[in-house]
Amino acid sequence: MLLVCGIAFIAVFVLLSLLSVTMSVITSVFQAPEAAVLPGPAAMSPPVTAAPAASSMDEAMVAAITCTVMNLYPNARVSKIEELK
Repeated sequence: MLLVCGIAFIAVFVLLSLLSVTMSVITSVFQAPEAAVLPGPAAMSPPVTAAPAASSMDEAMVAAITCTVMNLYPNARVSKIEELK
C-alpha cells in the first residue's frame, strides 16, 4: 500500500515538473510585445474630476463611471454625469 502511494506521489511530481518546464518554455518563446503590456493599477486610476449631477449618486459611482470611460476611450474625459429616471 505504501509503495503504491509513493509511486503515485512520484508520478504526480514528475508530471507537474514537466508541466512547469513546458509552461516556462512556452512563455519564453511567446513573449508579449512591450506595447501590449498594461500599466499597473495606480496608473489606471484617474482622479475623479466629474461632479455628480444628483445627490443620490455617490463618489464610488462617479469613480467607476470615470474609470470605465477612461479604460474604453483613453483620451476621453468625463465632464458631466446625468442620471436618467
